[in-house]
Amino acid sequence: MTAFTLPIGILAMADDRKINERDSSFPAFVKTLGTLAGTTGITIRSAMENLDRETIGCLKPGVEELHSGLSMGFKSKLCWEKFIGETGSELINRCSRIFTDAVELGGDPAEIGNIVSTSSLAIVLLRMKRQLVSSGFKGLAITLHTVMVGLLIFVMEIISKFSGLVSRLSESYMSAEGGMSGMSEIGMSMFNLAESVPILYRLTFSVIIILTISNTLVVKIVEGGGNYKLFFYGGLMSGISGLCMILIPPVVSKVFTFQI
Repeated sequence: MTAFTLPIGILAMADDRKINERDSSFPAFVKTLGTLAGTTGITIRSAMENLDRETIGCLKPGVEELHSGLSMGFKSKLCWEKFIGETGSELINRCSRIFTDAVELGGDPAEIGNIVSTSSLAIVLLRMKRQLVSSGFKGLAITLHTVMVGLLIFVMEIISKFSGLVSRLSESYMSAEGGMSGMSEIGMSMFNLAESVPILYRLTFSVIIILTISNTLVVKIVEGGGNYKLFFYGGLMSGISGLCMILIPPVVSKVFTFQI
């Protein structure tokens, strides 16, 4: 599962980072564009010709394509739709529509640009604050997931080793004494967990799966964003669980070795 979901999740997180960068650049872009169009009394297309491309950051390629489409006489709505689609941002989608619709209805571009810029900047700042808070929780959740899964597997392996030891002691005692008395047999059966070990293994595996799914959902909900983040955090949590299941049993076997 990890080999399938984690690469997809890494690509998705990289794309999400680019979208966040575009969102951060949008308030300056829309404010500058509105101010140029409003103060000089020109259209949005003409204002883009005088727009300083260095002030819009990573939106520069998309803005240049938008300007090219408007300059060639394509419909303004189609050009903006293409620009919005290439950014992949819901914030830019909503704010751009508000800006263009309000300007087409006769609003002052400078005032509209200032309002849209202020509101979008507030959303960007709130997202940054949420990201700061969620980063600490995310690290704590991943650490706790590793500890809980590792502890479950460690305890299960100890129980398995202890059960095997009791079974071997019982067999050795029976072979040496030629059988057990009633009380001795009852006493040894109280510590014989050989029949319960497979059930405990299944229960432990079920708990690990539940922890992996729940921790993935919790981290994604706290951080927010698109559902594609589930691929990354699901792959990460399942990878941690898999590594614990692979690495811990050999360590327990080496450390807890009993000689009869």
